[in-house]
Amino acid sequence: MKAAAAAFLELGYDATRISDIVARAAVAQGTFYLHFESKAAVYLAITGAMTSEMLARTTSAITDAGSLAEAIDRGIEAAFDSMIDQRELLKFIARSPLLPEVRQQTSEMTERALAVSSARIREAIDCGQISGPTDPEISARLIHGAIDFAARYYLDADADTLARARRETRAFAFRALGLAETGAA
Repeated sequence: MKAAAAAFLELGYDATRISDIVARAAVAQGTFYLHFESKAAVYLAITGAMTSEMLARTTSAITDAGSLAEAIDRGIEAAFDSMIDQRELLKFIARSPLLPEVRQQTSEMTERALAVSSARIREAIDCGQISGPTDPEISARLIHGAIDFAARYYLDADADTLARARRETRAFAFRALGLAETGAA
């Protein structure tokens, strides 16, 4: 998959041929077809592995945290770090024809992350960390949208700008949920 990702990044999805991938992987074309039925299949495997890793990293940060404030801090850091680690592939996917299957993959991963986040918000409501009327599902979607936009928008930013974007995203999430901001993460 690394060879395919490298070929896609250099040549683009449309221009990449199976022969480009197998040449980079130093395997025979038949070996490729033992693992993948097509170029689209390897592309889906790459995007699936990337989104699965990002989901695992972010959801474990959220679920392993004690308080909702800690979950927000850790979740934002994990999301930004994951997107930065995968920045070249994310930029490629953004420029590529988005196969319906990739859209479906991404949607499924997002829904799983939202379920974890909304459960944490619901727990915070139940234990009194959040007061007032708050819809956990809508709040989770709004916060995830802010995190996703900020991390993607600032993928190529310098370190200072990226740090400011993380801080502002955190402050936004805290204000949106009516949480008191403690030390900056």
